[in-house]
Amino acid sequence: MNILHIIMKRSFAAAREAYGLPQKLKAFFLLPLISIYSPITIGMQKWDKGYIANFNTGSDIAMWAEVFSDEEYRLPKDFFPKKIIDLGANAGFASLYFALRDPEAQVASIEPDPHNFELLKKNVSHNSKIIPIPAAVAAESGEREFFSAPRQGMASSFQKRGAARCIKVSALSFNDILKKLEWQGADLVKFDIEGAEWEVFKDFPFAKVGSFIGEYHEDLVGRPLQDFLDLFAGFKSECRLVASRRYIVYLYPTK
Repeated sequence: MNILHIIMKRSFAAAREAYGLPQKLKAFFLLPLISIYSPITIGMQKWDKGYIANFNTGSDIAMWAEVFSDEEYRLPKDFFPKKIIDLGANAGFASLYFALRDPEAQVASIEPDPHNFELLKKNVSHNSKIIPIPAAVAAESGEREFFSAPRQGMASSFQKRGAARCIKVSALSFNDILKKLEWQGADLVKFDIEGAEWEVFKDFPFAKVGSFIGEYHEDLVGRPLQDFLDLFAGFKSECRLVASRRYIVYLYPTK
Protein backbone atom coordinates (compact mmCIF):
# COMPACT_ATOMS: atom_id res chain seq x y z
CA MET A 1 0.00 0.00 0.00
CA ASN A 2 1.67 3.24 -1.11
CA ILE A 3 1.64 6.48 0.87
CA LEU A 4 -0.96 8.17 -1.34
CA HIS A 5 -3.34 5.26 -0.85
CA ILE A 6 -2.83 5.43 2.92
CA ILE A 7 -3.46 9.20 3.00
CA MET A 8 -6.65 8.90 0.96
CA LYS A 9 -7.88 5.98 3.07
CA ARG A 10 -7.47 8.05 6.24
CA SER A 11 -9.14 11.08 4.66
CA PHE A 12 -12.14 8.97 3.61
CA ALA A 13 -12.34 7.53 7.11
CA ALA A 14 -12.29 10.98 8.71
CA ALA A 15 -14.86 12.30 6.24
CA ARG A 16 -17.21 9.44 7.16
CA GLU A 17 -17.06 10.31 10.87
CA ALA A 18 -17.06 14.10 10.45
CA TYR A 19 -20.33 15.68 11.56
CA GLY A 20 -22.10 17.67 8.85
CA LEU A 21 -21.20 18.47 5.24
CA PRO A 22 -18.76 21.37 5.96
CA GLN A 23 -16.77 19.20 8.36
CA LYS A 24 -16.80 16.26 5.91
CA LEU A 25 -15.41 18.49 3.17
CA LYS A 26 -12.75 19.84 5.50
CA ALA A 27 -11.70 16.31 6.45
CA PHE A 28 -11.60 15.06 2.87
CA PHE A 29 -9.77 18.00 1.28
CA LEU A 30 -7.59 19.44 4.07
CA LEU A 31 -6.29 16.41 5.96
CA PRO A 32 -4.18 15.20 2.98
CA LEU A 33 -2.58 18.66 2.97
CA ILE A 34 -1.86 18.86 6.69
CA SER A 35 1.82 19.64 6.07
CA ILE A 36 0.59 22.86 4.41
CA TYR A 37 -2.56 23.61 6.43
CA SER A 38 -1.88 22.97 10.09
CA PRO A 39 -3.38 22.78 12.65
CA ILE A 40 -6.73 21.38 11.49
CA THR A 41 -9.80 21.03 13.72
CA ILE A 42 -12.75 18.85 12.69
CA GLY A 43 -16.06 18.16 14.38
CA MET A 44 -16.61 14.39 14.57
CA GLN A 45 -19.23 11.97 15.88
CA LYS A 46 -18.96 8.50 17.45
CA TRP A 47 -21.81 6.48 18.99
CA ASP A 48 -24.06 9.48 18.32
CA LYS A 49 -21.83 11.64 20.53
CA GLY A 50 -20.00 14.67 19.14
CA TYR A 51 -16.34 15.43 19.75
CA ILE A 52 -13.66 17.78 18.41
CA ALA A 53 -10.54 16.27 16.83
CA ASN A 54 -7.43 18.43 16.54
CA PHE A 55 -4.54 17.47 14.23
CA ASN A 56 -1.09 19.04 13.86
CA THR A 57 0.70 16.43 11.74
CA GLY A 58 0.12 13.33 9.65
CA SER A 59 1.17 11.29 12.68
CA ASP A 60 -1.88 12.61 14.55
CA ILE A 61 -4.14 11.54 11.67
CA ALA A 62 -2.58 8.07 11.71
CA MET A 63 -3.21 7.79 15.45
CA TRP A 64 -6.82 8.94 15.06
CA ALA A 65 -7.35 6.35 12.28
CA GLU A 66 -5.95 3.52 14.41
CA VAL A 67 -8.26 4.40 17.28
CA PHE A 68 -11.51 5.58 15.69
CA SER A 69 -11.51 4.05 12.20
CA ASP A 70 -9.65 0.76 12.74
CA GLU A 71 -10.86 0.55 16.38
CA GLU A 72 -7.68 -1.16 17.53
CA TYR A 73 -8.81 -0.79 21.16
CA ARG A 74 -12.28 -2.20 20.62
CA LEU A 75 -13.52 -3.92 23.78
CA PRO A 76 -16.05 -6.73 24.22
CA LYS A 77 -19.62 -5.44 23.93
CA ASP A 78 -20.45 -6.34 27.53
CA PHE A 79 -17.29 -4.86 29.10
CA PHE A 80 -17.62 -1.29 30.37
CA PRO A 81 -14.62 -0.44 32.60
CA LYS A 82 -15.23 2.54 34.86
CA LYS A 83 -11.61 3.40 35.72
CA ILE A 84 -9.21 3.39 32.78
CA ILE A 85 -5.54 4.36 32.64
CA ASP A 86 -4.17 5.23 29.19
CA LEU A 87 -0.40 4.71 29.20
CA GLY A 88 1.17 6.48 26.24
CA ALA A 89 -1.92 8.54 25.47
CA ASN A 90 -0.28 10.44 22.59
CA ALA A 91 -2.80 13.01 21.25
CA GLY A 92 -5.56 11.67 23.50
CA PHE A 93 -7.64 9.83 20.91
CA ALA A 94 -7.78 6.49 22.77
CA SER A 95 -8.77 8.28 25.99
CA LEU A 96 -11.50 10.10 24.08
CA TYR A 97 -12.63 6.85 22.44
CA PHE A 98 -13.12 5.16 25.83
CA ALA A 99 -14.82 8.21 27.35
CA LEU A 100 -17.27 8.51 24.45
CA ARG A 101 -18.02 4.79 24.57
CA ASP A 102 -19.02 5.05 28.24
CA PRO A 103 -19.71 8.55 29.61
CA GLU A 104 -19.56 7.15 33.16
CA ALA A 105 -15.93 6.03 32.80
CA GLN A 106 -13.03 7.99 34.28
CA VAL A 107 -9.91 8.01 32.12
CA ALA A 108 -6.39 9.03 33.16
CA SER A 109 -4.24 10.01 30.15
CA ILE A 110 -0.51 9.55 30.75
CA GLU A 111 1.70 11.17 28.10
CA PRO A 112 5.32 12.44 28.46
CA ASP A 113 5.98 14.11 25.08
CA PRO A 114 5.27 17.86 25.51
CA HIS A 115 4.07 18.29 21.90
CA ASN A 116 1.71 15.34 22.16
CA PHE A 117 0.54 16.49 25.58
CA GLU A 118 -0.47 19.96 24.40
CA LEU A 119 -2.55 18.38 21.64
CA LEU A 120 -3.97 15.85 24.09
CA LYS A 121 -5.20 18.66 26.35
CA LYS A 122 -6.99 20.28 23.41
CA ASN A 123 -8.59 17.03 22.31
CA VAL A 124 -9.93 16.11 25.75
CA SER A 125 -10.72 19.62 26.99
CA HIS A 126 -14.48 19.19 26.49
CA ASN A 127 -14.63 15.99 28.53
CA SER A 128 -14.42 16.41 32.29
CA LYS A 129 -14.03 12.65 32.83
CA ILE A 130 -10.54 12.62 31.28
CA ILE A 131 -7.56 13.49 33.50
CA PRO A 132 -4.39 14.48 31.57
CA ILE A 133 -1.07 13.76 33.35
CA PRO A 134 2.25 14.90 31.77
CA ALA A 135 4.49 11.93 32.56
CA ALA A 136 5.96 8.71 31.23
CA VAL A 137 5.23 5.37 32.82
CA ALA A 138 8.36 3.53 33.94
CA ALA A 139 9.52 0.86 36.37
CA GLU A 140 10.53 3.57 38.87
CA SER A 141 9.56 7.20 39.34
CA GLY A 142 12.07 9.96 38.62
CA GLU A 143 13.47 12.13 35.86
CA ARG A 144 14.29 10.28 32.63
CA GLU A 145 15.82 10.99 29.25
CA PHE A 146 13.15 10.86 26.56
CA PHE A 147 13.37 11.23 22.79
CA SER A 148 10.74 13.58 21.39
CA ALA A 149 9.81 13.56 17.70
CA PRO A 150 7.60 16.67 17.26
CA ARG A 151 6.57 15.89 13.67
CA GLN A 152 6.22 12.15 14.31
CA GLY A 153 4.59 11.99 17.72
CA MET A 154 3.81 8.28 17.43
CA ALA A 155 7.57 7.57 17.52
CA SER A 156 8.46 9.50 20.68
CA SER A 157 9.88 7.11 23.29
CA PHE A 158 12.72 6.23 25.66
CA GLN A 159 14.57 4.89 22.61
CA LYS A 160 16.33 7.20 20.16
CA ARG A 161 14.98 6.86 16.63
CA GLY A 162 15.66 9.07 13.63
CA ALA A 163 15.93 12.79 14.33
CA ALA A 164 14.20 12.66 17.73
CA ARG A 165 15.47 15.24 20.24
CA CYS A 166 16.57 14.21 23.74
CA ILE A 167 14.66 15.95 26.55
CA LYS A 168 14.06 15.34 30.26
CA VAL A 169 10.62 14.17 31.39
CA SER A 170 8.98 13.11 34.61
CA ALA A 171 8.48 9.34 34.90
CA LEU A 172 6.03 7.64 37.26
CA SER A 173 5.75 4.02 38.29
CA PHE A 174 2.29 2.53 37.94
CA ASN A 175 1.85 2.53 41.72
CA ASP A 176 2.71 6.23 41.83
CA ILE A 177 0.22 6.92 39.04
CA LEU A 178 -2.46 5.29 41.20
CA LYS A 179 -1.36 7.37 44.20
CA LYS A 180 -1.53 10.56 42.15
CA LEU A 181 -5.05 9.68 41.02
CA GLU A 182 -6.04 8.47 44.52
CA TRP A 183 -7.28 5.24 42.93
CA GLN A 184 -6.89 1.78 44.44
CA GLY A 185 -6.64 0.21 41.01
CA ALA A 186 -7.97 0.30 37.45
CA ASP A 187 -10.51 -1.77 35.54
CA LEU A 188 -8.55 -1.37 32.31
CA VAL A 189 -5.03 -0.31 31.37
CA LYS A 190 -4.43 0.65 27.74
CA PHE A 191 -0.76 0.82 26.72
CA ASP A 192 1.14 2.08 23.69
CA ILE A 193 4.55 2.90 25.14
CA GLU A 194 6.87 2.36 22.17
CA GLY A 195 9.22 -0.33 23.43
CA ALA A 196 9.00 0.28 27.20
CA GLU A 197 6.64 -2.67 27.65
CA TRP A 198 9.19 -5.01 29.18
CA GLU A 199 10.48 -2.47 31.69
CA VAL A 200 6.97 -1.49 32.79
CA PHE A 201 5.34 -4.92 32.99
CA LYS A 202 8.09 -7.28 34.13
CA ASP A 203 7.41 -6.44 37.83
CA PHE A 204 3.93 -4.96 37.48
CA PRO A 205 1.26 -4.94 40.26
CA PHE A 206 -1.12 -7.05 38.18
CA ALA A 207 -3.55 -7.57 41.06
CA LYS A 208 -4.52 -3.88 40.82
CA VAL A 209 -5.77 -4.10 37.22
CA GLY A 210 -8.74 -5.96 35.77
CA SER A 211 -7.79 -6.12 32.08
CA PHE A 212 -5.23 -4.76 29.64
CA ILE A 213 -5.29 -3.76 25.99
CA GLY A 214 -2.39 -2.31 24.05
CA GLU A 215 0.29 -2.55 21.41
CA TYR A 216 3.30 -4.80 21.89
CA HIS A 217 6.33 -3.66 19.88
CA GLU A 218 8.28 -6.88 19.47
CA ASP A 219 10.74 -5.08 17.17
CA LEU A 220 11.55 -2.41 19.78
CA VAL A 221 11.49 -4.60 22.89
CA GLY A 222 13.65 -7.28 21.29
CA ARG A 223 11.74 -10.16 22.89
CA PRO A 224 9.18 -12.45 21.22
CA LEU A 225 5.50 -11.86 21.88
CA GLN A 226 5.15 -15.07 23.90
CA ASP A 227 7.78 -13.87 26.40
CA PHE A 228 5.68 -10.77 26.98
CA LEU A 229 2.45 -12.73 27.35
CA ASP A 230 4.13 -15.00 29.91
CA LEU A 231 4.46 -11.99 32.24
CA PHE A 232 0.66 -11.89 32.58
CA ALA A 233 0.11 -15.01 34.68
CA GLY A 234 -3.60 -15.48 35.39
CA PHE A 235 -4.69 -13.63 32.25
CA LYS A 236 -5.99 -15.02 28.97
CA SER A 237 -4.84 -13.29 25.81
CA GLU A 238 -6.11 -12.43 22.36
CA CYS A 239 -3.54 -11.08 19.89
CA ARG A 240 -3.79 -9.48 16.47
CA LEU A 241 -0.89 -8.60 14.15
CA VAL A 242 -1.22 -4.97 13.01
CA ALA A 243 2.23 -4.39 11.47
CA SER A 244 5.51 -6.25 11.12
CA ARG A 245 6.33 -7.60 14.61
CA ARG A 246 3.69 -5.40 16.24
CA TYR A 247 0.57 -6.74 17.90
CA ILE A 248 -2.58 -5.49 19.57
CA VAL A 249 -2.90 -7.56 22.72
CA TYR A 250 -6.03 -7.93 24.87
CA LEU A 251 -5.46 -9.56 28.25
CA TYR A 252 -8.33 -10.45 30.56
CA PRO A 253 -8.77 -12.56 33.72
CA THR A 254 -9.11 -16.33 33.44
CA LYS A 255 -11.99 -16.28 35.93
